[in-house]
Amino acid sequence: MKKRLLILLLGLLAVGAGVFYYNRLHHSDRLTFTGFVEGEEKVIKSEIAGRVETVTFTDGSRMQTGDVLAEVDARDYRSQVAQQELNLHLLKAKIQQAENQLALARDTYPAQLRAAKANLAKAAADLDLAEREFARSTELLQAEYLSQQRFDQAKNQLDVARAALTREREALAAAEANLRQIQLAEDALEVQKRQLAVETERLAQMRIILDKYTIRSPCDCTVQTRLIRAGEYVNPGTGIASLLDPLDKYVRVYVPVPELGKVHVGDKVSIEPDALPGEFIPGEISFIEDIAQFTPKNIEVKSDRITQVFATKVRILDQLERIKPGMEGTVYLDGAHMN
Repeated sequence: MKKRLLILLLGLLAVGAGVFYYNRLHHSDRLTFTGFVEGEEKVIKSEIAGRVETVTFTDGSRMQTGDVLAEVDARDYRSQVAQQELNLHLLKAKIQQAENQLALARDTYPAQLRAAKANLAKAAADLDLAEREFARSTELLQAEYLSQQRFDQAKNQLDVARAALTREREALAAAEANLRQIQLAEDALEVQKRQLAVETERLAQMRIILDKYTIRSPCDCTVQTRLIRAGEYVNPGTGIASLLDPLDKYVRVYVPVPELGKVHVGDKVSIEPDALPGEFIPGEISFIEDIAQFTPKNIEVKSDRITQVFATKVRILDQLERIKPGMEGTVYLDGAHMN
């Protein structure tokens, strides 16, 4: 029984070794590059100035989108926002009062104008009658058919009628002036409404700035480095943290100039991490630099550093959770073979 188990284990090892060496031979004649896994770091920076009150993370913390990273003292600015809110409230009250007064004027002033015109017409008719009565009384007095007392009464009525006409003319002028005030009030109300729009937008902008005093994670990320501590003073542009998206990783390789014609954006590749020998993870060429550079020191031996190469990014298409930044590996270009 033990002998059979031993034979079975040896057989499995042989199959595994066969698969391993087959993959090795299968990939050995293809164009290969040495690469390093890198991640796109997002450096989160402050957009405002102030003293940091709280920091909620440390190196290695996992953050979800919207999680608070840090809070900057916002007491002074929050007071400004509150003052702006009060100013806006008072302005809205003034506009409401002006609208009520305007509505009342629209109902009242036209009626006053109509009444003033009617009163003026009556006063003019009364004056006309008084003038004719006074002229008749004058003739009768001269002919000694009218007493002095009756003549004085006619003259007094004429004076009263003239004063009434003057008074009604002034009332009509006042009613017309009031009617013109409606247009002025409408213009003033329009100015206040435009001011309200400006102040409302100003408050919205202030609230946006106030939100920036609370610094949040823009993605589901891991904190690579904490760049600030509670109590420190920040300015716009001060770094808060560097974040790494666990799914935003790629392999950087360097393609020598002689091989550049064989490599194109969109080409499929197989990635064999050094930490996972014999495992091949699919990838794709996503970017090739336009300008050549000398081979970086951490890629080739000293004798090869004079070689000109093009930095190239390989997007990892699968098993991203198994690939860690800093890992080395070999990238095999599918379909391209060595000369």
